[in-house]
Order: sequence, then C-alpha cells, then structure tokens
Amino acid sequence: NSDGVFSFDEVKDLIKSKNPELYRSLKTETIDKLLKSMDLNNSGEIDFTEFLIATIKRSTITKQHL
Repeated sequence: NSDGVFSFDEVKDLIKSKNPELYRSLKTETIDKLLKSMDLNNSGEIDFTEFLIATIKRSTITKQHL
C-alpha cells in the first residue's frame, strides 16, 4: 500500500509470500513478539522510523557479536 506504514498483517503476508518456508517455521507468537518490539509507539503498525530503528539496532547487535 502507499500509506507509509506496515500493519502487522501486511508484514506477515509479506513474509508468507516472499519466504513461505520461514513463515511456516516461525510461530505466530514469535512474529507478533518481533513486530510488537519494533512498534515503539504501540500503534499496531510499523512506520518508516520504527523500521529504521529496528534495522540499525539489528546491524549494531550483529556487528557487536562478530
């Protein structure tokens, strides 16, 4: 869509369509927990800023463990 945010359902649908094996291997609760941790303002959606923050945190964590 073009509203600038991803709903949790949109993210789940994206994972399911782009990587069905990953989607099947993850529990719904795991996906929900990940999305809720990214949703800093508790809106039920992931906006661009929240996405960037999650990406930067992931990159930092990964680099620290190398």
